[in-house]
Amino acid sequence: MQNWIKNLDDTLAYLRKLRGDKPVDRLSLVRRINAALNSLQNSIAGWNQWAKDPLYIADFDEATLTELADKITDFTIAFLEFDKKATERELQKTLPPLPPREKIDYVS
Repeated sequence: MQNWIKNLDDTLAYLRKLRGDKPVDRLSLVRRINAALNSLQNSIAGWNQWAKDPLYIADFDEATLTELADKITDFTIAFLEFDKKATERELQKTLPPLPPREKIDYVS
């Protein structure tokens, strides 16, 4: 557990540094996005292992479980709302409008 905490401290310091750096170009933003997503993925994988194992999760008190449930649910809702909005925005930019369809009468 001490290694995990040390890793979290190092990751937090790195992400805070990236966040504070002025982006030079889009590639530097992509680097920051990748670092954040990889860090989040690792954290979620760890929490997911704990949540699936009653021997670990049983040690958490109700207040901690409530805090975790609230934080992860609030974050997930906010991120999925962003995901939907960004996907819709990109969809509008990349797909040309469909041409009008000719009505075909299949009944003779």
